Amino acid sequence: MRGIKKLHHLIQSLSKTEKRYISIELSKQKSKKGEIDLKLFDLLKKQDTINEDKIVSYPEFNSTLKLIIRSKYLFDFILRCLIDYNHSKEVEIAIGNHIRIIKTFILKGLHEYTQYPLSKAQKLAEKYEDLYRLGILCTLRKVIATRSSASHGDFFKEMQKIELQENNVHEKIINLNSYNNYLNHLSVALNKNSGSRLDTDTMEILKSTASSALFRDEKNALTQKARIVFHEVNAIYSERVDHDYNRALLHTEKQMELIKNLESYQKTNSPSHITCLKHICIFAAETRQLPKAKAALQQLKLLYRDKSISKNIFERSLVFLGQIEAETRLMLIDSRTDGLDITQSKVNEEIEFFDKIFDGESKMILYFNLSLRLLLVNDFKNAFRWLEKIIHEHQGMRVDILQDAHVLSLVCIYEIDSVNLFQSRERSYLRHYQQDKHHSIHSKLIHLVARIYQDKNNTEHVRKNLQELESFIVDGVKKNNIDHLLGETMLAWIRKKK
Repeated sequence: MRGIKKLHHLIQSLSKTEKRYISIELSKQKSKKGEIDLKLFDLLKKQDTINEDKIVSYPEFNSTLKLIIRSKYLFDFILRCLIDYNHSKEVEIAIGNHIRIIKTFILKGLHEYTQYPLSKAQKLAEKYEDLYRLGILCTLRKVIATRSSASHGDFFKEMQKIELQENNVHEKIINLNSYNNYLNHLSVALNKNSGSRLDTDTMEILKSTASSALFRDEKNALTQKARIVFHEVNAIYSERVDHDYNRALLHTEKQMELIKNLESYQKTNSPSHITCLKHICIFAAETRQLPKAKAALQQLKLLYRDKSISKNIFERSLVFLGQIEAETRLMLIDSRTDGLDITQSKVNEEIEFFDKIFDGESKMILYFNLSLRLLLVNDFKNAFRWLEKIIHEHQGMRVDILQDAHVLSLVCIYEIDSVNLFQSRERSYLRHYQQDKHHSIHSKLIHLVARIYQDKNNTEHVRKNLQELESFIVDGVKKNNIDHLLGETMLAWIRKKK
């Protein structure tokens, strides 16, 4: 039955202390029904997999109707206990309870007793910038002022104060919405063709965002949540346009500090926190602050193994993708392949598990990073398979990854030594770039790799061509014309060929 399964899932999600707390609360009930509920609770908490036959063998639960009624009551009872248990831990619950007390006093006409819970709720809501509940408190204060003012003068004076506070709350909400709209706009623009090679439209959007009055000064961000977005947008701009990884790292670390200071039930496992850890690792690695990069990567690894993460598949998939990206970048820059925590067999297992969760862009990022890891350990056949997935499954997302995949697939074919495949792919890729002058970098890289392949049997020519390719890549990475991941991978391959 659906009701008993739902109850079993809830009980299995409880911690040991929560189970103990609920058992004590159930035992306090003196009625016969309390004893029955405690028996049902004890039965279900001991079953890893629900056994309905065992449950219905007890006289108290031997009919469908009895089981439906008791499971529904017990489900609601456990939820009420959890609210009480977490009262001191969750700010949202504490504010909500004070608001409920205020409403009760208003309903009973005891307006003179609302001052204490109103003051407590106000302080908590202001401290944690709970804009929604601050708005509710303003409305309640208006009701109290209407029903308890001694004179018209007192009423209008109080209403003026409340409206001033209400306007301040509305200003913060509008400001936060503006920041979120900017971030969403940037995300859409960057997802279209993100990477170091941005088109004119994207560049204009980024520049107009950075030059906006909102993003000139951190003081313009009126709330803590808006400041988080402020630093996130500035980190994006510093990385993608200025290619200033030091500045991007500074903004990301400030963003991380603000997230840590948020009082919320979803903080360390939040997508923002996971993304921050990934970016700190990448930006620190790019600025050669390897101890800091390794520390951020270690935090991602600990998150990946955390039991609370395993309960949420989406969060786990984000941590998995973040760890793969961070680990690959650090491995490339640190020139070490022995530090891979997630083995290839484990990767294949996790990809199959997360296949339905990842969107097209996430899959491209994952496949690309996996191909880089395999290239670095000279597993060119498997690297080629992941690159083929990008090339054949690409549907207008992450053009930059598709272009880098073209170049790397030729490197793999070079090592696999398939003449016909190399020649057909070379012609196909060059036709792809023939009409687009903006991507002459990739066209040049393909020409240089092809020249090395043509002279494959001439050691002297190969050496000279490799040197020319190396110089071109070093210069391209320095000028940020070539993506750092592609550049570092190609340079690692060239060094091995030499």
